[in-house]
Amino acid sequence: MKNKNDEVDIIELIVSIWSSKNFIIVVTLIFSLTSVLYSLSLTNIYKSSGLLQVNNADDQGGLSSIASQYGGLASLAGISLPSKSSNKSDYAIETIKSRDFLKHLLEFEGIAENLIAAKSFDMSSKKIIYDTNIYNSKLKKWTREPNHLGNVIPSYLEIYSIYQEALNINVDSDSGFLTISFSHLSPIFAKEFIDLVIRELNEVSKINDLKESTLALDFLQNQLLKVQQKDIRSSLNELVESQLKTMMLSNIKKDYLVSFIDRSFVPESKSSPGRAVICILGAFMGMVLSILIVLIRHFTFNRAS
Repeated sequence: MKNKNDEVDIIELIVSIWSSKNFIIVVTLIFSLTSVLYSLSLTNIYKSSGLLQVNNADDQGGLSSIASQYGGLASLAGISLPSKSSNKSDYAIETIKSRDFLKHLLEFEGIAENLIAAKSFDMSSKKIIYDTNIYNSKLKKWTREPNHLGNVIPSYLEIYSIYQEALNINVDSDSGFLTISFSHLSPIFAKEFIDLVIRELNEVSKINDLKESTLALDFLQNQLLKVQQKDIRSSLNELVESQLKTMMLSNIKKDYLVSFIDRSFVPESKSSPGRAVICILGAFMGMVLSILIVLIRHFTFNRAS
């Protein structure tokens, strides 16, 4: 008897839904149309990417790469050296993700406004159109309202969240290769920005290692004047030779820290938004919501009666 009542209830629900089919169709159509209009209002986003290899730390002749070999002897001369080579992949990733690195990138013309003020991209002219409420490209002047600190020009801290969202870099645990990608409404800027990031990563790393080697070289040469033991002096001379190698590579090597295996490109098709998915989800949500409304009305009416 229970099963029969259950069957009757299900049939009643089906009948109630069928009798309200016009309402369901109308609501579904409204949601479908809304989702279509919404998807069409979204700006196309393009993603450029590249595959990188990290240059061998030992080839750079840095101080850390020889520390494990000569650390014991050098310590006898009062020199403190790191115990092992640093992970260059992690260094590259964390440098790119850092606020200081973004601050450095924002020193280049056009980067700040392209990250925070870009509104759309004109395919015919290949130019970025900016939000005039934020930046006037003709006058090259920031026009936005001052923030809570009274700053009209956005700081690197304000732009950092946008930078984090648009840029992605990770390392393959098996091969050790780095994959970097950047998304932007301009396919041209997406490619150019990756190139800028890699170029400046190499440049910043080169300058830092050059400064380190210069300081280390001065220190080692001073120690050579103080140390008399032949074996220690021999080790110190090898350390000096290593620092000279680092200085040489810093001055002649273009791709100092990382180099492209597969270079970045100007994407020809958008990566987002997925307009078809948005339209399908919109129609589905409209249908589900309308059916729920019909069922709620059905149960409410039955309880009242």
